[in-house]
Amino acid sequence: MGSTGAGALSGLDVIAGALVDMAVGISLAWRPLMRCGLYGALVLSVFYALAGTILRPDLWIEPLGPLFKIFPTFVLHLVALAILDER
Repeated sequence: MGSTGAGALSGLDVIAGALVDMAVGISLAWRPLMRCGLYGALVLSVFYALAGTILRPDLWIEPLGPLFKIFPTFVLHLVALAILDER
């Protein structure tokens, strides 16, 4: 986050992102909130892709693909959402 020019806000951004990730993870683990968690994960994936593209577009060409691996995760969330009622 320091290389994006966020400055003093970068620490708060990392903490806020971790808290949101934990909230989505907990909602995915608890059956009554799973549908909400899957929608939240989809929105969060799109946000991460857009924010990463704006702030660090060079991450698209990294060998381990930190931004590219958002797409398989997005598809897996869609599949989980599609079969949620059958589980």
